[in-house]
Amino acid sequence: MKLFLFTLIFSLMPLLASASEVEEPIAEAIEQKVITSDHNFNFKLNALIIFFGLGDLSLEYKLTPNITLGGSLIFGGFTQKSVNQIYEFDIRTFGGNIKANYYFHGAFKDSFYISSRFGTFDFDVKLKNSTIPVSSEFDSTYIGASLGYAWHWSNINFSVGAGYNHSFEDDEALIKVDNLSGTTTVRVNYNLILDAALGITF
Repeated sequence: MKLFLFTLIFSLMPLLASASEVEEPIAEAIEQKVITSDHNFNFKLNALIIFFGLGDLSLEYKLTPNITLGGSLIFGGFTQKSVNQIYEFDIRTFGGNIKANYYFHGAFKDSFYISSRFGTFDFDVKLKNSTIPVSSEFDSTYIGASLGYAWHWSNINFSVGAGYNHSFEDDEALIKVDNLSGTTTVRVNYNLILDAALGITF
């Protein structure tokens, strides 16, 4: 019986060695597929800020297997009260930024990423529901960084992230409100970065 088992194991050894030789190139191919992607661009829509009345469209270009460069356009409008909570203002904004993103496990693949950005916003502020011609404009330049995770399925992807913007100017508009109470202040807060983006790679 022992002789039979020894003979059987000895006869299977060449087959096991051949299987191992076949598995190695397959494993290497799988690993290579995980690291790289055939797509060079990713067009994204930040679905989260739609609920705040804003649009955020961005495009990324894969510069290296792990690094992408791109930019975003941010636009829309929202309502906000003055700092003293007396007046309500309609605020329209338009802005953009340039981004550099590093994907730890490869661009356009399932991966954690870190993003840095530099951009500017332009704000147009008007008194809400009033015939009084009260308005103001101001702009702000900022830098920011965020951390997130991206999931990719073929051409479709979804990413979530959070971070912080630092402005180089005061994020407020001083508005002269004639016949009311002199000057009031509207502060626009955009320091917190929240991303929940749907994308298409190509």
